[in-house]
Amino acid sequence: MTALIAITKARMWGTSTAWTLEPGPEQHGPGTVVSIDLRIVGEEGSGFHLIASPTGFFTADTWHLTLQEALAEALEEFGVDEHQWNPDPEDS
Repeated sequence: MTALIAITKARMWGTSTAWTLEPGPEQHGPGTVVSIDLRIVGEEGSGFHLIASPTGFFTADTWHLTLQEALAEALEEFGVDEHQWNPDPEDS
């Protein structure tokens, strides 16, 4: 199994139970910059989850068929490139 971790910061809008990375018509103000723990877990043949745990907000995930797709999603959504990922020490 593959387990990778990365930490980043991003501006978010919403509440602890409903957040977005881009402001919509219902979001007001500048948003909040928070630390986000990212994790990719999975294996070839079963797929990979990109898990985002922003401080103060609920954890969300997306599923991807390949590790490369999960890494590409992390880059697109959170600006985290392949060099920022590390093996998850809790998975050792």
